[in-house]
Amino acid sequence: MILISLFKETKRDKKKIVLTLGTKQRKLNIPGEKEFLGKGVSYCAVCDAAFFKNKKTVVVGGSDSAVMAALLLAEYAEKVFLIYRKSELRCEPIKKEQLKKNSKIEIIYETNVAEIRGRDKVEFVKLDKEYKNSLILKADGIFIEAGAVPPEILIRNMGIETDRDGYVIINEKGETNVKGFYAAGDVTNGSNGLRQVVTAVSEGVVAAASVYKKLKDRN
Repeated sequence: MILISLFKETKRDKKKIVLTLGTKQRKLNIPGEKEFLGKGVSYCAVCDAAFFKNKKTVVVGGSDSAVMAALLLAEYAEKVFLIYRKSELRCEPIKKEQLKKNSKIEIIYETNVAEIRGRDKVEFVKLDKEYKNSLILKADGIFIEAGAVPPEILIRNMGIETDRDGYVIINEKGETNVKGFYAAGDVTNGSNGLRQVVTAVSEGVVAAASVYKKLKDRN
């Protein structure tokens, strides 16, 4: 709502705004995910791994971040199940080798977590495909590493064009299709999809320089 208000003022005052909204963790949108948040459901292994010492955990995802989460959890947990919906992980080869060497980690391919269950905290997850003749997998925690998404609805409410994945379309100056609005960082389709700190900073510098030049030329 604040950004929409700024958008209206922009037309009147001719200010320039750089959107650096970032992205948010993609949710699985399954039963139990919201209810057990902070009670076994986590989106940050770095933050919460130590709470699962000698416990059984599940990591959902197949990217580098998911594999890194599994490797980190293996330093604390008794067992780590890495569940991925496809037949092959999307991580770097060196990380695949690290997984193979870690006896605590077990990978379950072509499977989804359909539900998270428990009483006061996570006790098990329900799968959409049988694993060792059962749809139930006991776990004390589940770490969701299913990627990230931009705040698409908010962006489109401002009339800003996005690509099919919801990322803000910018030109080489960091400009969007809406006059006076620029964007930088993970929220954009820039830097060939390489959403890293260095590319976010680079886009921020480009956008800031473009804004400075526009304001300077106007004066």
